Amino acid sequence: MACYGRTTGGRRCKNQARFFCRLHRWQPAAFVFSVLSVIAVFAGLFQDAVRPLYDFFAADASPAASSAVTPRLSIPIRIESTWGEPSQLDRKADFFIVQSRSQSSQEIVFSGSARVEIPPASMTISDDISVPSYGDLRTVVTLPASKQLSEMYASGGYEIQLVLLNHHGHTFRHMEQRLFEADVLKNDVTFWFRLDLEQVR
Repeated sequence: MACYGRTTGGRRCKNQARFFCRLHRWQPAAFVFSVLSVIAVFAGLFQDAVRPLYDFFAADASPAASSAVTPRLSIPIRIESTWGEPSQLDRKADFFIVQSRSQSSQEIVFSGSARVEIPPASMTISDDISVPSYGDLRTVVTLPASKQLSEMYASGGYEIQLVLLNHHGHTFRHMEQRLFEADVLKNDVTFWFRLDLEQVR
């Protein structure tokens, strides 16, 4: 059987061998090396030229993409404290979106945890917000970003139960319920912090 190797003129070698004669046995290794070299060149070209261009245009497009991110809803709250000593407001709040099924029953259709923002010039103790005695405190509660929440907020027909926790010897639970609508929640949701053992969690 004739050798599979190629001569300098590009013709097939006429030497008899099973695959390649001893003059051309190096050609398979040279072919593999050539293929790997071509792959390495294209990989380097992609890494040094194509990838930076892709990252550049992706960075330019990111502001438009970020504008499409679902916004977080913020609810203004006001806390009126009638306690003679300061208490600590937990920065984690719970909320429940409810919908009336009848005059006497409501169904929870969405729930989660929200974040109580630290108001300017307020003290914090172990990440809790200090509520002054016989005073008031205004801040906002930020709900998590959620397309479903935004749709409920826009469509109407839902109510929100907002639950705050404050610590003063015990942990007290305070809940207020409002319509989950922009016209209602643009006003402060007022919570009264008073010594009521029925509110102990």
